[in-house]
Amino acid sequence: MSNIISKFINKTKSQGLTAALRHTFGKITGTNKYREEIDSLYYYLNHFVDITKLPPAQGELRKLQLCDAVLMSIFDAVCEKQGWKYWLGGGTLLGAKRHGGFLPWDDDQDVYMLREDYDDAARRMPEIFASFGEDSITCYPPTAQRIGIGYKHLQTGIWCDIFPCDRVFLNSDDAASVKDLKERVRKYYRFYQRKGKNLSLQELSAVREKIVINTNRGGVLS
Repeated sequence: MSNIISKFINKTKSQGLTAALRHTFGKITGTNKYREEIDSLYYYLNHFVDITKLPPAQGELRKLQLCDAVLMSIFDAVCEKQGWKYWLGGGTLLGAKRHGGFLPWDDDQDVYMLREDYDDAARRMPEIFASFGEDSITCYPPTAQRIGIGYKHLQTGIWCDIFPCDRVFLNSDDAASVKDLKERVRKYYRFYQRKGKNLSLQELSAVREKIVINTNRGGVLS
């Protein structure tokens, strides 16, 4: 037991409390062995499989991807009409660039918006999609971290995540300023983890402006 406690303390210092708790719980319950198996699979894929040559998805997954594409076309039309700008991100962008479509294993979509468009979309998108009719796309409750839209998501899996991006300012592009920015982002994230889910989007926006963006610093837009 003392060995587990010692490792827990060391992992907390090096990787943070959440990672330490997850690792220790897995060690005690014996579930870490599955993580090791997954890591081994990733190692095999990373070193011995040319992932760019994997064939496109087939069967039910391919049907889901085609439905996701329809959802994206509807979302694109709404954004164009409302003047919201967005761009693909994450695996959706990687799939479009590297595979000319979806990643062979992907089952949803990720897009990003600048904060001003995201906040406007968070306010208006639920009503816009609701106006399509009862049996239509659902805009799930927006948060400070994402908006989710889907068609009967729990039954069909058709889904798209919309994430916000904030403009932040640096005094300069030197290492000290970058380190300061990263620490401000971590500080806001820690605040959000403790209290964010109990605050409105407007309250969170005020905190984010104060902690992360802080445009009074001036300097280079990053």
